[in-house]
Amino acid sequence: TFGWYQYRLQRFIDYYPELTASQRKPYHVQEWADQYKDHKPTTSRNYIRSIKRCMIWATRQGYIEKNPIEGLEAPAGEARDVFIPKPEFENLLANTPDQNLK
Repeated sequence: TFGWYQYRLQRFIDYYPELTASQRKPYHVQEWADQYKDHKPTTSRNYIRSIKRCMIWATRQGYIEKNPIEGLEAPAGEARDVFIPKPEFENLLANTPDQNLK
């Protein structure tokens, strides 16, 4: 979890190195996330979510008085449907010794 947040937060800080936490606005986060055009909507959601979560934590801990991006909405994530072909699924079941896991 630490690495997941650290990677995204560092990218945001590198993009806006001059902004303090209280100077951040929703459009800063949106502009930053939108620059990654090759990412899927779920990735953009995760980028926005990482900043939002950090700001919520900072507010609750008293580091900042008010969360300046409180109203920022993140896009919906995409469903991830994974299809396992029947022969592969049967092979998984055949090699699973625990009956409860099956």
